[in-house]
Amino acid sequence: MSAHFMGDSEMPSPAEVMQPADTASWSGGMRNIARVTRLALRHPGAVATAALATALAAAMQLAIPVLLGRAVDQTQWPDRRGE
Repeated sequence: MSAHFMGDSEMPSPAEVMQPADTASWSGGMRNIARVTRLALRHPGAVATAALATALAAAMQLAIPVLLGRAVDQTQWPDRRGE
């Protein structure tokens, strides 16, 4: 049983699909960024939601050390609350 990829009779080999990064050109990368940007701008609500979710996730990751530090301080010096 052979796999079919979008109507093609054969799947491309992994070497054909995964080319080394050094074979890509700078201008080709910029074309890809421009293409993805055009596709993303068709869905401004989804882009805004993704940006907001990313910012919220980053803020939550940055809050973890602060909250853990406060928790440790409260367990070591329970009488010094509020300082």
